[in-house]
Formats: sequence, C-alpha cells, structure tokens
Amino acid sequence: LWLTLFIPFLSISCIHTPAQKFQPPSSLPQNIIKSLKYPKNTNLVSETHISTNRTYSITEYTFQSSIDILNTNKKPHDITLRVYSPIGLKRKTPVVLLAPISGGNYIVSTFFGRFFAREGWTAIIIKRRKLYKELITIEKINDIIRQIVIDHKQVIDWAEKQTFWDPKLVAMLGVSQGGIKTAVVAPCEKRIK
Repeated sequence: LWLTLFIPFLSISCIHTPAQKFQPPSSLPQNIIKSLKYPKNTNLVSETHISTNRTYSITEYTFQSSIDILNTNKKPHDITLRVYSPIGLKRKTPVVLLAPISGGNYIVSTFFGRFFAREGWTAIIIKRRKLYKELITIEKINDIIRQIVIDHKQVIDWAEKQTFWDPKLVAMLGVSQGGIKTAVVAPCEKRIK
C-alpha cells in the first residue's frame, strides 16, 4: 500500500541544477533600436497629491508622451503615473516600475506599490492606456508594443530628473499583461537592471 502511494510522488519531485554564470543579453538589432527612438520629452508635468501616511506618500503625475506612433488623435497621449514614495529617508531610493494587469482596478499593482514604498523603494505604477484594447489587431500589435516601450522609456527619463530617486537602481515588475510588458520593455531599456 505504501509503495502505491509513494510512486506518484517520485514523478513530481524537484531537481537541483547548479546555477550558470549570468550572461547579459546581447545588444538589440539596429533596426529595433532605430524604431524605438523618440523625441526628448519637454512637456509639462501635472502633479496631484493623493495621500500620505507615516511611511510613504502617494502622488499622481501626468504628462503628454512626446510621440504617438498609433496616431489615433493626431496629438500625443497622456502618460499617467501613480508614485509611492517613502518618507523620511536621507538617501536616494531605488525605483521599481510596476506594470499593471490589463483590466479591472489596480489592486495588485497597489499592493506591490505599498510594499515597495514601505521597504524604502519608490514604486511607480504606469497606468495603462485603454486604447490598446480597442486597437489590438495583428496589424497594430508591433506599433502598440513600440509605443509601450517608448512610453516606459519616457517614464524612466522623467524619474531620472527626480532628486530623491536613484536612476542607477531601476527595476521593473509586472503581473499578467504587465509581466508581458516587462518582458518586452526590459531588454529594450538598459537602465532597467
């Protein structure tokens, strides 16, 4: 009897393999690098304070993208960020970009934003652009991906100008569709470590 119960567990066990030396990704092809170029963003940034507690503050920032590849309304679209900033630190903080799921509220991103802020990181939720769901066709997918990468690059450009955030310590995390965005953006952006 014990043998019949034990045999199935043998097929679902784990195996340990030694870690290999990390190999950084090779550089992107020149045509991809060229397709991700964008004009420097000099647009004004609006700032709205949301709340403050004893460990962090929440502020929303909005600025226009310097380019709209999708050209849906003949003008750049807004990039909106919800930023969780730790309070009372005497040093520059690392930054984590949080890419949200594709629909619903931002409950998962908010959970991570609060967690990272309590741990001394500045967390930036990059709010999703609703238009992508309307335009997602096989013909538009490359343009949508390019626009997502460029928007995230502009967010990092903006974060680098902030005084209490360390631009040398930038990470990115996403869940569900945000995980897909992270997998696409990170190789295209050398500032994400």
